[in-house]
Amino acid sequence: MIVLFFVLQPLMRMKVEVDKKEVTVGEPLVYKLEMKFDTTLLKLKPLNIERIGGFEVKTSKLIPTDSGKVLVCSLLIFKTGTDTIQGLKIKCLNPQGEEFEFSPPIQVIEVKSVLPEKLRDIKDIVPPLAIPFSLGWVIFFITLGLAVLVGGILLLRRYKLRAKTSIPPSPSLPPHEVAYKRLETLQMTEGKVKEFYIQLSDIIRRYLEARYEVPAPTSTTLELYQELRGKKIGYMYLDLIRRFFSSCDLVKFAKVIPPLRKVEEDKKLAKEIVDKTKTITQELIPPSSS
Repeated sequence: MIVLFFVLQPLMRMKVEVDKKEVTVGEPLVYKLEMKFDTTLLKLKPLNIERIGGFEVKTSKLIPTDSGKVLVCSLLIFKTGTDTIQGLKIKCLNPQGEEFEFSPPIQVIEVKSVLPEKLRDIKDIVPPLAIPFSLGWVIFFITLGLAVLVGGILLLRRYKLRAKTSIPPSPSLPPHEVAYKRLETLQMTEGKVKEFYIQLSDIIRRYLEARYEVPAPTSTTLELYQELRGKKIGYMYLDLIRRFFSSCDLVKFAKVIPPLRKVEEDKKLAKEIVDKTKTITQELIPPSSS
């Protein structure tokens, strides 16, 4: 784990962490920028980050804390060699409307190939072998192709006939019952708080994916919230979901260690989400002011 501290004027203090110094091509790298500042003196401008230096930003989350904000990004790079994470600009406004710009310190990352060392040199392509022309071979391959085609048609018909006469499969469990079973068996092992919250978040994400047909497991918390708003879910239920994933993100990305009482409350909150959204009729959210 690499940790650098950098002070930018008395207004802001930045702490940068990356989870590894060496990565292979296409391997995710977690970049965490902790910003400590007086929120009454500075206000962050909206961030729209697609790249940081030579690294592509796959996902990014801005998490509020008691002393400022924490930016957590998942980075990818697809070229080998030594590269740097630099060029990120954090823009802020003071109460008088004056703009300030802060740049976190540079991080140096070594990117390695996924190929073994002996296979990294590019070699010439072996030229194709010459095949002597023969009418007999042409007839042979045409006959073979026809035989394969006829055999495939016969097998397909046989498969369709068996499918019609086979016993239909038993219906799968509804999403809320699957979620209940997973929540019932989920227990936290001592010292494994982060792993517990990863599983707890995955249970609710997969429930929401099956319940509302949204790509919950692959979406960020903000993207998932926007998807669910489009499904016209009750406003009070959206607030439950938002509070639940905020707690999960603090543990998963900001490395917050909650007390045991908070862990139990979050597990009960997950069950409450399933309890209140498994029915079809729900209160609609109010129209958006935007």
